[in-house]
Amino acid sequence: PGTVLGSLLIGVLGLAGEHAGVWGHESSVALITVASLSLFSVLVWFLAVRLHRTDAQRLAVESQLRRVNAELEERVETRTRALAESESRYRRVIEESPNGIIIHQGDQGSAIRFVNPAGLHMFGHTEAAQMIGRPMLDYVAAGDRDLVRERISARLRSALPPGLIQVEALRADGSSFWINAAATVVDWEGHPATLVSFVDVSEQRRLQTAEREAESLRAVTRLANAAAHEINNP
Repeated sequence: PGTVLGSLLIGVLGLAGEHAGVWGHESSVALITVASLSLFSVLVWFLAVRLHRTDAQRLAVESQLRRVNAELEERVETRTRALAESESRYRRVIEESPNGIIIHQGDQGSAIRFVNPAGLHMFGHTEAAQMIGRPMLDYVAAGDRDLVRERISARLRSALPPGLIQVEALRADGSSFWINAAATVVDWEGHPATLVSFVDVSEQRRLQTAEREAESLRAVTRLANAAAHEINNP
């Protein structure tokens, strides 16, 4: 627009001066030519300055973006490395834990997604593939399945406070044993899952039962001794 309007204005002024007798035809052509060249030079200079400033700003922004990208890449790399180290430590703790650990996912017929070596040993398996994908309730005795099913649903609804429960569990060969189990909700591949940590308390229960039986025998013995004393000393 500046070029078109400027050229028209210069031409009009040149012709007006020529018609008014201020200058002759040759002078009018010369003045129009010089004015046009001057106008074009000014416009070119103005555009060059604007382009230079725009290019300088672009280079500054690109430099800043490169710096920000480099910082972000460094942060992402550091964070990724930290997460990998954390995951490695977490997995090592899980796999080397003497407690059995199972992660199962889903409500009601919850399927096993992970089991550590201690859990495999307790349930009588040698490979994780033997348990992965199977319903977790397959390893719970029939008498405790309703209780476990209800606690799974309540735990996923966050309606159950943390706590231990004692459950009769089943091994691969069908034999049973007792466990103390605690559960918490975790994220597994973007979906809620339940992590259960448990210990075998069969021996503890056996000792407690034996202690109760022994206490009963001691009570019977004391009663018999008391009765004998009364008989001998009416």
